[in-house]
Amino acid sequence: MRRPTSCARRGRSVAIGLVLVAGSLACSGDSAYPPTVLVTPTGVFDEGGGNHAPPAPPTLLNGRRVWGLTRVEAADGEHLFFDMLCDRDDAGGNFDVLHRLPDGLTRSLHSESRHEGLFEANISAAAGPDGRLFAAWELGSADWGHGEALREARSIAMATTRGAANWFRVPLPAMEVLAAPDLALDARFGGLPTAPDGRAVEAPRLVVDAGGIPWLFFRYLTRWMPLDHARQSDGAGGSNRRAAWRIRAMALTDAGWTEPIELPRSDGPADGGLELEPLPGGGVVARWYTDRRLEGLAKALAWEDALPQKGGWLSAELRLEGPADPPTDLEPEERRIDTLAVTLEPDTAPEGPAYRDSLPAGGQLLFADLHRHTDGSRCKIEEDGTLLDQYRYAVEVGGLDVLAVTNHFQHATDATWQRERDAADGFDGLALDPSPFAWNPASEQLERHHRSFVALYGYERALPIGHWTMVASLVEEGADPASLDEAPFVPFRPRFLWDEHDPATWLAMPHQIADSAAPLDWRTDSDRAPVHGSAFEPLAELYQSRRGSYEVRGGWLEDLGVAEQAPRLMDFLNQGRRFGFGASSDHTTTSRAYTGIRLLPGEAPSRATVIAALRARRTFAATARLDLDVRLDGYPMGSVVPASGDPQLAFEVDLQGTGDRLAQVELVKNGVVVQRASELTIENGVHRKGRLTLRLGRSVQDQVTTLTSKDSLLTPETPGAAFGEVTGLGLEADDALEVSELALELRSVLDTRDEDGLTAEVTWEAGARIELAFDHPKQRTERSEDLDELAAAGSTGVFRVRGGRAELRLDPPAAGYLGRERTTWAPGPLVPGDWLYLRLVTTSGEAAWTSPFFVE
Repeated sequence: MRRPTSCARRGRSVAIGLVLVAGSLACSGDSAYPPTVLVTPTGVFDEGGGNHAPPAPPTLLNGRRVWGLTRVEAADGEHLFFDMLCDRDDAGGNFDVLHRLPDGLTRSLHSESRHEGLFEANISAAAGPDGRLFAAWELGSADWGHGEALREARSIAMATTRGAANWFRVPLPAMEVLAAPDLALDARFGGLPTAPDGRAVEAPRLVVDAGGIPWLFFRYLTRWMPLDHARQSDGAGGSNRRAAWRIRAMALTDAGWTEPIELPRSDGPADGGLELEPLPGGGVVARWYTDRRLEGLAKALAWEDALPQKGGWLSAELRLEGPADPPTDLEPEERRIDTLAVTLEPDTAPEGPAYRDSLPAGGQLLFADLHRHTDGSRCKIEEDGTLLDQYRYAVEVGGLDVLAVTNHFQHATDATWQRERDAADGFDGLALDPSPFAWNPASEQLERHHRSFVALYGYERALPIGHWTMVASLVEEGADPASLDEAPFVPFRPRFLWDEHDPATWLAMPHQIADSAAPLDWRTDSDRAPVHGSAFEPLAELYQSRRGSYEVRGGWLEDLGVAEQAPRLMDFLNQGRRFGFGASSDHTTTSRAYTGIRLLPGEAPSRATVIAALRARRTFAATARLDLDVRLDGYPMGSVVPASGDPQLAFEVDLQGTGDRLAQVELVKNGVVVQRASELTIENGVHRKGRLTLRLGRSVQDQVTTLTSKDSLLTPETPGAAFGEVTGLGLEADDALEVSELALELRSVLDTRDEDGLTAEVTWEAGARIELAFDHPKQRTERSEDLDELAAAGSTGVFRVRGGRAELRLDPPAAGYLGRERTTWAPGPLVPGDWLYLRLVTTSGEAAWTSPFFVE
């Protein structure tokens, strides 16, 4: 593809041809080459420098939330650039980059079909002296918010105008040019860097200098593994992996892009601060934040080691060497962006009966994730996303009402800890979309209540004796501010873990209960702890979407890789501890785990009401957004109740329009199932019915984290058994499930953070068997199970196959949908020391567990 244009060379113009090669601009013909960039450092690193500003919450424009609102003055007036969630569905959150013209018309810049559905955000824009506009933005994965990591893939796009509002795509150099793995093998680091495809560049920033030359700054990812820590022990990122983002800059002249130039010592976090300002005579002055990450990681050999660096700022002037002209015609007409008009209108109330904002009689339900990491934690540093990623996800896609960012205390500095609290303060109280309309018989009208976001302070205290998530809020009378400032940095004493934490400020929630690397040692309470457990630990994380349930050995969704003999939560309850249940996502995964928090009637969401509900254990753990309300003789879940000879347990379940159905509801009393909503059925004394579940997970070959193809085949012997309704569990786009009446074939692509499976209704006759075949590239494993014996046992337990583990379960058949009708059960006489809770499973494998009731 050639077309005439001109390039600057020694101050004169010559006719040449413009050639697009591998995504980058280059000149040919009577050749002229882009000038080079000179970088002149002007600032000295400030050892005591504070961190950069926290991310800004969204703003409202015509009643809609918009992110990163940027105002650009051009000759025809003020232009606005921002990004916004334009579509939310089960495939993820479709963010678009938008441009509002001075006449009020708003257009999308992403309408090219190949970009549909991508995460498009973090837009940067600038205007040249001739009025031309330039914009650059970040492209993420199509399933942003519903994949295995918030940062699945990041790249950048750029566009410019040519008259009025006609936008044209600006080609960028190829990925290997933008983010080449050029950190040489160095004795100081002792390791080999990598820059993986698809995760390389992000966070574009634009500025146009006085000469009309646009400059593009961006961050690119360097992943680095020390040679003596090459084992990737925990997922695709590896808990020992090093990662840093470094800043590069390049300028676009009429001769094409200059070669990317690295800003010296710019290694730092993905959202490190960057300030740009054009110089009067041409060029740019840049000021950037760095935490000297590569140097710090070289000194910290294990992820548990504290990073020895401090953050600070550097600055430099960037100028082009030699004369250069601004770019002229960048693209042929075929590359014009066919922008779409976007209407920004506030939501309106539906037609019908009048409505008023109110709180439901039973108290508002909030969905929380109290344990999420950013790239401020070093274990999943390139996958967890930035602070802004986490809040954007929580507010827009995850359906969360409450969030606590909980980075590891080992990796915190005074500056990062302050920045995380500042971000929480900025997002706390943000207005969320109102709740759905619902008919209230008492008022005889449609009602919905206001929702506001609650952001709590938090960090994780990960120790060899167990891991605890810490959340705090200075909302209670007498809380100690010093405790909040110093908590992540105080030394720990195994027998007195919480003595340095103000009880009016902090809550501690243990997790990874039976993890083989650091199983919970819950004997480490302070000697001042009450007999039923520490006052700082009202909840425990029963489920993590990254790991699974540690409720009971062999329980539903128990992690396939946990320590077999480590105690589960059921064991601690039997020892007399009192705690409620919560669920979280932890690392890499987007929310498939929720802590449901029930406020009291008349309460509105706030830090104070949320902390009070957590202390009172008015919570349930769930793997999906479902509404569960359980009361024992009128007491809410988590309560301490008096002994009773004839107690009544009432519960309501609402699957929140998921289209799912309840498979079973069970009441657990003192660790034993005492009542079940569905039972194994026998028809005419011959046919049995049940629900068969296969789970596969943690496929690791020789401890190397690679995607491994695995086939699993279930075949009931014929005659004697047949499959009914089949549902996939945790399947992604690269998995496949083929179904026939007598055979199910599941093809799964697994890594260490993935579990796949299926659940199927099965009907069988006495003596029928299930044959399983697991095909691994290196080994085939076969297994045969008698269905009657499996039904009696409930589960095969976890067994090993080549490269991973598996489990086969046979549960009672689906109970059907119970709806919002209140169901009442009689659990039998309750005496002091009893405890009981409700758990449920849906036909698609989602689960929920209420906090226990305790009898005294």
